[in-house]
Amino acid sequence: MLKLSIMVPRRADLTLEEFRAHWKDIHGPLFSSQPEVIQYVRKYIQVHSTGQSLDQFPVAPFDGVAEIWFDKMEDINKVFGTENYLKTIAPDEAKFIDRDKILWIYGDENVVMG
Repeated sequence: MLKLSIMVPRRADLTLEEFRAHWKDIHGPLFSSQPEVIQYVRKYIQVHSTGQSLDQFPVAPFDGVAEIWFDKMEDINKVFGTENYLKTIAPDEAKFIDRDKILWIYGDENVVMG
């Protein structure tokens, strides 16, 4: 199984609380209700920044991470490369995400604990 991790920065005009609320309460249900998502996504998790930090560790310039599991690499385009994504999901993302600063990581999980 392939895991897509998307580093998500909020728009500069939103507070962390506004960003978190939109992503959790509006975008999450919208994304997960789409037919392509239902068909190809095996698991979807949102990791929301708490906004906290420890002095000795630098904080990444992102406000969250979307973790999305697919059976295979080709399935990613079956969600993100569709007309439905462009017309429905992407416009909502533009309401709360700085889409120019998103970073994507494609990987395999290696569970060490848990």
